[in-house]
Amino acid sequence: CWVCLGLFGSLRDNPFVSIGFDKWKKSNRIGEHENSITHRDATTKWLLRTDTTRSINKEMCRQISSETEYWVNVLKRVVSIIKFIASRGLPYRGDTEIIGNNNNGNYLGIMELISEYDPFLKNHLEIYGNKGKGHISYISKTIFNEVIHLLKTDVIHFITNEIKVSKYYSIIW
Repeated sequence: CWVCLGLFGSLRDNPFVSIGFDKWKKSNRIGEHENSITHRDATTKWLLRTDTTRSINKEMCRQISSETEYWVNVLKRVVSIIKFIASRGLPYRGDTEIIGNNNNGNYLGIMELISEYDPFLKNHLEIYGNKGKGHISYISKTIFNEVIHLLKTDVIHFITNEIKVSKYYSIIW
């Protein structure tokens, strides 16, 4: 019994806890164990500790959720900018990767333009922009190369699925 085996069970000499149960001819013992006071206590302890509204780590769960939401919002903006540039066939990068530089390319240039009207992105660029290598920002060339690769993979899968479904198709070089 994994609930009794963990930190929640008190009887360590019980076969359900110590070695496991393998006597299937005596399967009625499973019901006896599930209805025992020690199993019920262990299950109650486990349920109380997994309840995030009353758990000790409630604040930590809230913080993780908040940070996840923050980075998802950053990634949504990054993906939108990359899709915009790709749909128009524009180059992504410029001579530098410095925010505020006129030669930083379409990717960072559009990000700067949007940040003038988007307080969330403006705040993000102020905090994480121009930090350099080794700092998480989701605005570096590494991230947009990964996003481009993922988008390319999705497009290839879409095209191949369309070819597989269609009766006739042609390829133009």
